[in-house]
Order: sequence, then C-alpha cells, then structure tokens
Amino acid sequence: MMSEKHQHHLETMISIGTVGGIYGTREKRLHAYRTHMLLTAAIAIGLFCLYTLSNALSSPVISHSRDQLGVREYPKVPNSGICDPQFPAHQMDHVTIDELDSTLNLTDRLDSLLAKSSYNKGNYSISIFGRQNVLYERYSNKTNSDSIYRIASITKVFTDLATLILRQNLSLSLDDDVRRYIPLNLSEEFSNERVSLRSLGSHTSGFPGTIANIFSDIYWDDKEGVLQTPIDNSTCDSFTTMCRMEDILAQFENSHMTSIPNSFPEYFNEAFGLLGEVLSRVDPKERSYDDIVIQEILEPLRMNSSFFDLPHDLEQRGVYDPVGMFNLDIQSMRAAGGLYSTATDMTRFIQGTMLGTAHLLSKSELAEWFQPVVALPNGDEIGFPWETVSVSLGRRTTKVYTKGGSLGHLSLSFAIPEVGLGGIIMTSEIPDYAKIAAEIANEVTQVGIKYLAGLSEKYTGTYEGYNSHGNKIVISIEVNAQSLYVTRAYIGGYDLLKEQNTSSVGLQPTGHDDRFLISKTTKGCLAWEARERATSNYQGLDVLVWNDGEWLLPAFNTTLKKTNPVVNSAWVDLGKKIVLPNPITGLFDE
Repeated sequence: MMSEKHQHHLETMISIGTVGGIYGTREKRLHAYRTHMLLTAAIAIGLFCLYTLSNALSSPVISHSRDQLGVREYPKVPNSGICDPQFPAHQMDHVTIDELDSTLNLTDRLDSLLAKSSYNKGNYSISIFGRQNVLYERYSNKTNSDSIYRIASITKVFTDLATLILRQNLSLSLDDDVRRYIPLNLSEEFSNERVSLRSLGSHTSGFPGTIANIFSDIYWDDKEGVLQTPIDNSTCDSFTTMCRMEDILAQFENSHMTSIPNSFPEYFNEAFGLLGEVLSRVDPKERSYDDIVIQEILEPLRMNSSFFDLPHDLEQRGVYDPVGMFNLDIQSMRAAGGLYSTATDMTRFIQGTMLGTAHLLSKSELAEWFQPVVALPNGDEIGFPWETVSVSLGRRTTKVYTKGGSLGHLSLSFAIPEVGLGGIIMTSEIPDYAKIAAEIANEVTQVGIKYLAGLSEKYTGTYEGYNSHGNKIVISIEVNAQSLYVTRAYIGGYDLLKEQNTSSVGLQPTGHDDRFLISKTTKGCLAWEARERATSNYQGLDVLVWNDGEWLLPAFNTTLKKTNPVVNSAWVDLGKKIVLPNPITGLFDE
C-alpha cells in the first residue's frame, strides 16, 4: 500500500517538469491508478450531467419522470413535438469575446464555474473558441497553451478521421468486414457475424470493453480468492504491460461477443487498435498508422506540438501526471489513445475538423461524420466515435459532440457545429474535472444558442417584390424558439400558409451557401416526409436565397426587399416602412 507521506505528496504536488523515472514500483502505480480510474469514471457521469444540467437550467417545456435501466438512470428526452429548423451557418465566424460578454457575460459565467471548483488544486489548460478565433482561455499557474498532455482516448477521433480520409482514395469502405484486411479468427459461434470498420470505429462491433483483460489488475487485483476463480490475463500481462498486435489478434479466437454487432455500443479499446492496423495495411503509400495521422491530419492543421512519441527535448513542457502513465508505451493501443497534444493544437484540430475550416473532408463527408451510429435510451448518441449529448434551451435542442480521454491526464473536447463553437479542457490532479468540464460545455452551448438567436434577426422582417407577371409577393419571417419561421407568404393574393392549414412554417438552411428551404414543421418531426415538391425554372417553389439583406426566389426569378422589420426581440432595430412600386403599373400598392 502507498504510505501516507507518499500519498500526501501525490495529492499536493502541482508541477511541470521531466516526467520520466518518478513513479516508483508497479504496486504504487496500480494503487494510484485504481484511485485515478474511480475519478475518470466521472467523465461518463459528467457527460450525462451535461444533458440533465442543460434541462434544469433551461426550464424545458415538458418535464418528465425517469426510467430505470439496470443500475443507471436514463431521463426521457424532453420533446415538444416540434422540429425547429437549424441555425444558418457561419453567423459566429468572427464573433469576439467582447460581443459575447456585452450581452451574455460569457467570461464571468465561465470564471464563476472555475472559482467554485477544485481546479486551483491541479493543472489545467482551457480553450474556448469559434471557427476563426479563441474566445476564452485559462491556465493554472504553471501551464500555458503549449503545455503537453496525453489526450488518451481523444486519439480515437483522429483514427476515425484518418479512416474517412483514406476512404476518399477508395482504399477502403466503412462497411467492409475487418477480416478483409486482417486475419482475425473468431470462434465458430460468432464466425458468421459481420464486424465492419464502421462498427470498430463506433464501439458497436459486439465485443466487450476489453479482449486482453488489460484492466484486470486495476479492478480485480487480489480478488481471485473472493471470486473463487482465477483472473486470466492470457498473453498480456497487465495495463502497465500493453499488448502487441499479435497478442490482440490471438485473443479473438476464444473471445465471446456480448451483443450483436451494430445493435448496442460497448466501449472497446482494442477495436481502434485493429482499425489502426487496417489503415497501415490498406494505405497505398504503405505508411504506418502514426505516419498516416501525422501527414494527413497533424501537418495540414499545423499541430506542431502533437506527437505519438514525445521528443526528449520537449519533456519539460509535459504536465505532471500523478499516475505514471506519461511515458507508458501502449504499443498496439496507439490508435486508441497514443497521442500527446496541447490546448493550441487541439483548438486547431476542432476548428479545422468539426467546425469545418480546414476542408479535410467534403461537406457531405463532414455531414456523414456528424451522424449517429446508435442512439442510447436516454437520447444520447454514439457516433464515429463521437459521444453526442443534447443541450436544451426551452424547446430548442442543439447537439454537442464530445470525446474524453483519461490516461494519467483527464481531458474533454467538445464541438457544437450548429453554433460554431468548441472547447478543449485538459487537466491533471483535479478530482471534479468531469463535472466542471460538463458545466463549461453546457454554458458555452447555451450562450451560443442565445447569441445566435439574436444574430438570426437579420433575416427577419416583411419582404416584398413582384414577379414578371406583376403579381405581388409578400413574405414575413420571424424568430420563434431561436429558429427562423415564415409567418406570412402571399403570392398574388394567394395565401400559401392558409392553404397548408398552418400559421407558420420553418425556414431550414440547406448548408449550400445561403440557400434555405421552406419546410413545414409537423408533429413527430416528419417534415422531411411531408414535403410536396413543386418546381419552376428547375428551382423549387420552396427555395429562398439570402443575398446581402434581400431574399431571392429563384423559381419566380424575383428579389424581395425588406419593407418592414419584424420586432420580436431586442436585437431588431426599429425602422420605417418601405413601400415598393409595382414594376408593371408604376403605382404603389396599399
């Protein structure tokens, strides 16, 4: 057992320096790591709290009781029965922290969260950013934006992204069975199950949390007598002696799936080891997994302080790790958790990928990357490999894409693509890391939603124009539940909304420049199914294009100019009514 003196030393030491050779015996490391794993379990709890906290702060329209599923409580998803349109893209590309503070006090909110936490007891680096700039950053006394942490499982995001990049040159398909590339022998019982690359990258391959029993000496050490059964590590010794790839492959033949592939997620580190091996085998340039990530991701994004093997001359920038994992060689698990990085580099990574500034993927590939692979009973989603939670503000719900990592250091990355904000929180020796990290992500999301709702007011108002036949077209647009809605639509006296038996319809951005679709919002979120498509001039009658303060209707070849602002929030400037002459008669219509 660890002495009280040594334990106190670990709890109070807050320093950065050379990290090799300071961790003591294997028994001391395991004792520290057991304590560490209990703390890192808070990552999942923190992400779960992100969902529930957002509902508590936002006073959702409908409150719900909770269901019990096993030992974990899953809250029902609040559902107003309405699918509100998304925000128009890129509105916050150049927002400044002064603008966010002047209306919504983001800096004070985040500083308050840190002040009430235990973050002052350890090391941390925090960066909150938009697509183009850093909005908020905080560091402990001995850290800065270039302090180096192990980001552990956040590496899985890089592995999945590298898989999508190699798919671009037709090297592989996500639906390929892994056995097409690796001689993976499954037991006869499971030999007919399809284990796709997609399932490996989303924890849905059907295999349990670990094949090689690498966590047994953390959770089950010295428990054989209690359990009356030996804990078999097979060809791999322990967490501190990682498996080689040949060891991993040898485990599968006698291993059992615990769920049907593609049915339910089970966190599976070895899946990413397999995926990294596949990448190295299919790469047309015959590169190693490390080199693929370095050349395809790190170098294009200028992530100059991110490494799989930390150079000795940079060890002084490494943040102290009380568990002793900083220099651990995780061998076949490099694709699951091998990267080192900094707050600066992770900011560039999330900006370039999830916020879409670097164009490593096409728009369609990026949209695919955002899609869930499986949904959990509480409404959270598991993607490739994102863990997605929904943050609510009233009836408005926005997805937050998260990925955490724990290997000595504890980190949380998050991105809110719809809002255009993201963050990275990197820590060491902070017990309530996960709770505060989740609250920070929630606060940033809520502030982003509120601010975007104000920016969306620029699209609102009453717009008028005439088509080539002299028919007057009038459209009114308002913000409701932080989304854009068409509340009036007349074409030559024809009331489109009345004919649809509705008082308003959503205005949905398409992702193609400034094109929007008028989309009827229906109960049960089936607007996609209820669309009746009609075209003129090969353009949909439901298409609107925003162009520098005016709306264009391509189907009618008509430009609509603002004649009256819709005053439905403090963001809208009052203005005088503008009256346009009929281009056919030259007269002013009342």
